[in-house]
Amino acid sequence: MRRGVLSDFNDDQSLDLIMAGREAGVLEIHANNGIGRLGLGDRVAPDLVLLGETAMSIPAGGEYVEPGATAVDDIDGDITDQIVVISNVNPAVVGKYSVTYTVTDRASNQASRVRTVNVGVNEGTGGSGGGAMSLVFILALGLIFLGESLRNPLIWWVKIRTEGVSSWGIPAKQH
Repeated sequence: MRRGVLSDFNDDQSLDLIMAGREAGVLEIHANNGIGRLGLGDRVAPDLVLLGETAMSIPAGGEYVEPGATAVDDIDGDITDQIVVISNVNPAVVGKYSVTYTVTDRASNQASRVRTVNVGVNEGTGGSGGGAMSLVFILALGLIFLGESLRNPLIWWVKIRTEGVSSWGIPAKQH
């Protein structure tokens, strides 16, 4: 003779069947999977999908926009609103960061995913970096050495590379 008891023994908000039989000497537990089927219960983790790329890069000082994720469970259905996101991304500081997404269904099956966010050094936008200033500096040095060359009659050349001028020569005065 078998007798059964309905109880929520696994705390998943659904009734489970616990059966015992004197003759067999065993205790049988049939867990309700949440949709009325008795068996081993819900043992499948939710399907957690990251939206966008799993690795992202942003420039330092840029804006990090969280792409998000979705979660669907075979029993509980859409559980996207139960995703917990833990992030330490700081767009102001260069480095490698992790964003962890975790979701748990009613039967305590859990799924996790990680997104990597690289905050990189800003790249240059071009330009010569002040070529005109360099020309002034080199000409000033030339004048200093020009005074020296009056005592020592050597010819010296100042080569500069600026836009439109490939080299510039200044002969020293000779006596």
